[in-house]
Amino acid sequence: MIVFFLFVFSFLFSQNQLVDGVIAVVGKEAVLFSDVKDEADLFAQEKKIKNTSPLYESLFRSVLDKKINNKVILTFAQQDSTLVVSYDEIKQILNDRIGFYIQKFGSVEAFEVAVGTSVAQMKEKNWKTIEEELLIEKYRMKNFRNISITKHDVFTFFEEYKDSLPLSFSSGSYSVLQKKIKPSLKNKNLFLQESKKLIDSLRNGSLDFTKTVLSRSIDPSAINNEGVLVSLRGELVPEYEKAAYSLGLGEISSLTESPFGYHIIRLLEKKGEKIKTQHLLLSLKTEEEDIGFVFTYLDSIKTKTENDPGVFDSLCIASSSGFSGFYEKKGFLNMPSFVEAFVETGNNYSFSEIIKEGDFFTLVFKYSFNPSTEKTLKNSWFELESLALNKKRFDEFEKWITDKKEKMYIYIKEF
Repeated sequence: MIVFFLFVFSFLFSQNQLVDGVIAVVGKEAVLFSDVKDEADLFAQEKKIKNTSPLYESLFRSVLDKKINNKVILTFAQQDSTLVVSYDEIKQILNDRIGFYIQKFGSVEAFEVAVGTSVAQMKEKNWKTIEEELLIEKYRMKNFRNISITKHDVFTFFEEYKDSLPLSFSSGSYSVLQKKIKPSLKNKNLFLQESKKLIDSLRNGSLDFTKTVLSRSIDPSAINNEGVLVSLRGELVPEYEKAAYSLGLGEISSLTESPFGYHIIRLLEKKGEKIKTQHLLLSLKTEEEDIGFVFTYLDSIKTKTENDPGVFDSLCIASSSGFSGFYEKKGFLNMPSFVEAFVETGNNYSFSEIIKEGDFFTLVFKYSFNPSTEKTLKNSWFELESLALNKKRFDEFEKWITDKKEKMYIYIKEF
């Protein structure tokens, strides 16, 4: 079937004409301009591409092509009654994807400003899209997972791509012992007493909740939103939600601990699973004596195990704090950068200095370091085999899509 690619008007001018319209039709499925633009805008903001740039036009067309291809696949995937997408699967993907962008933008507030809508609205708007993407992926896995490759395929793949393959990751054998700096029991009890007095003052009205949030909350977004959050069940950390959903309207919670700190929560509105809360976020600060205690502890471990690193390894394995553990010929993905720096530059069979970063002190013992190298058939066979297999699956899937597109009605509106 003929596919129309008619780019008559300037790209920027035509955006105004198509904001709420259909930009493409695939069989009986429509692709909305606004859906394509929303996704292109999100990628553009992540990559810092201006929407007046030629790169943005290229990005927009790439997103449009992807959505057209997805509609083609969806036509066939929906006919397979064995493929089922669950509510929990969609929810998990949505949470992970939006969480990724929230990290990229630095905060929920920054993300919401960037996309021009709330997290809850973003999830609601993209629910069907994620459901379709999961169905498409299940269809692809079911119909193309049995593709296999030969040794010759791996050799051919390597010869074709060897000059563009990234270096293998550096690795090392090392042990890491981390200990978190925690306030002493005395300091914690004092903090809890002061917090109880604060809650009593908020409850009896002698302190204004909003003014207290603005003056005392450690949440950096409080200056903009006064601590007010609108959310659906499942969007916030469990500790916060458990306290918030148990409150009556206008009621103020007891001190609630979460990974972010200590919350005092006031329920403002509740409509079914949607709530509006206001929170004051406090932190239990560590004192110099707390810092000194942890440093002294690790220093004593270093002294006692200096001639017996096996004992140090055992302590690292037994600890559940931070990145503690024994790593043999392992890379440094997600590991603090200072660990990689020491394992790369420090002497073999030696301890690092005791390193403080954030709320942790860290002690590292290095055995050896293996620098990154060029991939070869000998040192990276299994990785190359996996890459070659994925490439073959991708190529076969692309051929399948191209074949189906030629037999389907596809119309793309001029823009």
